[in-house]
Amino acid sequence: MGALCYTISIMKNNNTLYIPTLGRSLDLRSIVIDGVDITDAFDFCDAFVSEALWTDGFRLGNDELEIIMDNSDVQQIVMEKAYNFCGF
Repeated sequence: MGALCYTISIMKNNNTLYIPTLGRSLDLRSIVIDGVDITDAFDFCDAFVSEALWTDGFRLGNDELEIIMDNSDVQQIVMEKAYNFCGF
């Protein structure tokens, strides 16, 4: 089965998460993850944020997407949503 894409609808402080390294807040409702492959279940090492918006509505660039993936809260959100998407 190929990779799947899933839009996250979330929680955390009014659906925002402050990213200190960038000095901006991420709109968690806008996060789209990609790279979710059910055959990679329980690891989901290829899952990542492919799209997201800042709370001011601006889209994150590729460099910013890479930086937010270093944030442990974002990693946890990606993993939780990958598990949920695959029915675990």
